[in-house]
Amino acid sequence: MGNNVVNSFALVIMVLGVWFLFDDVVDWKWVYVSLQAHYFQSQDTTLEDQDTSLFFSQGLEPDELSSASEVQTSQENVAIVKNTDVHSSAQTSSVEESLVIVPLLQNATDSQNIHKEQISSEEADLLLDIDVASEIVLDQLDSDNISFLEKLYEKTQQSDIAVLALESLLDSYQFTRAKKFLAGLDAETLLHLDPKLHLNIVFNSFSLSSQYIDSLETLIGQYVQSNRLQPEDANRYRGLLALSQKNYDQFSQLASSFSRTDYLQFSQHIKDQQATITTQQGMPVYYGDALTAIALFNQGYFQLAKVLALDVLQQNDKYILPYQLLAYANFLTNSWDAAISYLNTLVVLDAREQEKYTFLIGVAEYWNKNYHKSVLKLSQVSDERYRLDAERYLALNYLELQQSTKLLGSWQRILGYSDLQTSDFYSYFYEVFFRPYAEGKVHTLYLQDMSLAQKYLQYCNQLFTGKEKAVCAYGKIGLQLVLKSFDSLESSLLQLVEEYPQGYLLHALGEYYLKQGNAEKAKEYLLRAANMTESDPEQLVIRDLLKNAF
Repeated sequence: MGNNVVNSFALVIMVLGVWFLFDDVVDWKWVYVSLQAHYFQSQDTTLEDQDTSLFFSQGLEPDELSSASEVQTSQENVAIVKNTDVHSSAQTSSVEESLVIVPLLQNATDSQNIHKEQISSEEADLLLDIDVASEIVLDQLDSDNISFLEKLYEKTQQSDIAVLALESLLDSYQFTRAKKFLAGLDAETLLHLDPKLHLNIVFNSFSLSSQYIDSLETLIGQYVQSNRLQPEDANRYRGLLALSQKNYDQFSQLASSFSRTDYLQFSQHIKDQQATITTQQGMPVYYGDALTAIALFNQGYFQLAKVLALDVLQQNDKYILPYQLLAYANFLTNSWDAAISYLNTLVVLDAREQEKYTFLIGVAEYWNKNYHKSVLKLSQVSDERYRLDAERYLALNYLELQQSTKLLGSWQRILGYSDLQTSDFYSYFYEVFFRPYAEGKVHTLYLQDMSLAQKYLQYCNQLFTGKEKAVCAYGKIGLQLVLKSFDSLESSLLQLVEEYPQGYLLHALGEYYLKQGNAEKAKEYLLRAANMTESDPEQLVIRDLLKNAF
């Protein structure tokens, strides 16, 4: 349980780091997101006799088979770039309030130079910008909840629980995990599965060789024939496949059947992009493919976007946008080696944004469990846009490396920033108060700097109001547990457990009732806590408490 809470904060910052890669800012959620990577390189994929059963297959993923070649491709591009005098080609767009990548098109007067091998610094290139996220709140699904749903389905075999688990995995881009979960569903559950949910998973969890495309077409056709997928929805999926193959005429034919507003808007966007490309004199065709890749990326079809991005690189290995798409798609889907490789390419290609990419490399190295490398990269970040997030990740690295003095120093520096979020306090309070309590360990971090704990509690009460102030109550309860001050804890713990039914809070409530002599209540909450926690040290602590309750 403890590691999951730590990871939750790290994953929030991971998402915080990657989403501000884009032109737009989203509201940050306190989410547990463990993202899975997928890669496509059709030339290296040779699968025989594929049919729709492949979508339920187990074993080594096609994306795993091809990930090494993707990294190699990126490294080869780095070698090319290092021997080339590449001018800056970035013109970034402003940050807005929704997750939409807004490409900047070249002015007509500049379009004559777009086709040149070296892209001029005046060009308004199609780059994705980074900006800092504004809000992290305790909300949405976390990985503990997803694991709980997976285990609950194993016990109950209820199709509605399976759907909830798959939706959660899809929302957090855990496509490979979703595919494996899909493979374990019984026939009855599969019959109740929304075809769109199924198709969205398989579109993002397999290499798209010609065999796979044929299998996808077959799967779509079967859903239509069984009246489980409307023809318009089927044409949308077929249209996405057409775009991945740069078959714009086929896409237009399929789009002619669209009547849904969102489908029409997407198809019109693609048509407008292609029209712009054809009317701009001297603009290479692959610019249109790059724009299409962005559109597919924004639709959440990272595999399809990567297909086009890799193709664009074959035509111009100095073009920054496809490297960004590949870096960000791999980052979002947790393919850290590939993401780091593409980000290193961008450090060379796009020197003006070196700190941005260095920061993200540091984040990726953390998730790749290369903590020393992560610290090295994050320590190089001086840009104020990324310093707070870099400090957050430094703290997470020091936590993993068990470097308590450096960890406390990072936490101290974090308090010096003005734009703190509730997650900063949840993370600190958990590590200093709740985790040692839950695992029956000495509160070393608290004892090492008790004044810092008081500062966090005091600043929390000054900073937050309304519902956000719940994090301050959380911290206060944590300190009471440290001090073994169980009196008057019942009402505040009950309220906290009702809103956030975490195992260690149930554990605390069980111990409270045990100290009050209420054995029945103690057993109730301790058994619930034991059922929820996966931490072996905490299980031992709960077991000892239960002995006293029986």
